[in-house]
Amino acid sequence: MKVIIVSVLLCASLWAQEGAGGSPAISSVAEEHVRQLIASMPSDCDLLGLLKAGVYGDGVHHAWMDDMSRGGVKEARFWVQFSWNEGEKPWKVQSSMYLTGYCDRVTGEDITIKDPSRLKRIADSGLQRVLEEAALRRAKERVRRELAQIHWNSAHGTVFVMLTDDEWLPALEGADDGTELIDSDFTPLMDAARGNEAWLVSRLLKKGAEINAKNGLGRTALMYAAEQGNAEIVRELIRAGADPGMTDIKGESALSLAGGQHRSEIVGLLKGSTSAR
Repeated sequence: MKVIIVSVLLCASLWAQEGAGGSPAISSVAEEHVRQLIASMPSDCDLLGLLKAGVYGDGVHHAWMDDMSRGGVKEARFWVQFSWNEGEKPWKVQSSMYLTGYCDRVTGEDITIKDPSRLKRIADSGLQRVLEEAALRRAKERVRRELAQIHWNSAHGTVFVMLTDDEWLPALEGADDGTELIDSDFTPLMDAARGNEAWLVSRLLKKGAEINAKNGLGRTALMYAAEQGNAEIVRELIRAGADPGMTDIKGESALSLAGGQHRSEIVGLLKGSTSAR
């Protein structure tokens, strides 16, 4: 169940090249090229605003960019399904789109390549394979960077990657692009408890969910329910045998977490269950 979803930490994956004083360190030839890009874009294009602000791509030209230009593909978007547990496991491209321009969100024009014969040419020419390989590499870099920032060792989900045919265009990979990073340390019961989904807690308990399982933080489902202040779920977990005396890696218990959030009803329930043991 996708309950714990981490919004992308960066508004865009901006591979800006900065020199001393924060000024973009690009050559005069590159500067002229960027000016031409700016002149070619609609006034409300997201990329235009970034380029004008001095936010560029990394300036590294890849062979597949030439392949994109030859194939009439300006931009390619990929959604990569991944699983990460102390390192990489097999990843795969879940879906993809190929576009003939950069600014579809502004113009309203449908610039997505949908013609079956053209999509077949993209596949048969090898362009699809090359771009998927590049997208997988970019996805791994992005997930590695973002998991390091939030200090997660394991996660699964979907990561979005945007490739363009121009090395000076920044990749718009932000919080609304479909990227979902889900902490794999959390059991479905923990997710249901902190998502306030009492019906799902009941179903999982009936199916034999491990009630006192801990995640990497040492937290249990009862701790999350207590912190959320959901009396219905707390009662059900206690009835099913949840241990209110367990503590996390910081020494916090369900009782202390509820108290810290001023959940007086939950505090009463937990104290009552402890004295009854």
